[in-house]
Amino acid sequence: MIYQATESFTTLLEQAGLTQAETAAQANVNRYHLAHVAAGRRNLSGAYAARIAVVYAAHVGSTQTEAMARLFVAVRERKSEGSRPRGASGRFIKVDVGHDASSR
Repeated sequence: MIYQATESFTTLLEQAGLTQAETAAQANVNRYHLAHVAAGRRNLSGAYAARIAVVYAAHVGSTQTEAMARLFVAVRERKSEGSRPRGASGRFIKVDVGHDASSR
């Protein structure tokens, strides 16, 4: 799952007595990335969100599931929406979407 921080993310951390720097240190995540997540400029993976939720849950006395529901919103199921074609070597290949080769 791909998550995004709720609008009240920073407020909830403050109410729990946590700063973003403390949360990042205890969750073992990059504090600068966490600042971008808190500002709504970046999404995060389920594992990353779970580590932050564990720290928050420990400070407020709730479960990790409740913490996830308070702090994050699920944005989508997977990082990429469609499947990407691979070549014979197994590497991703570029596909021009919406461009006709004869129009070049």
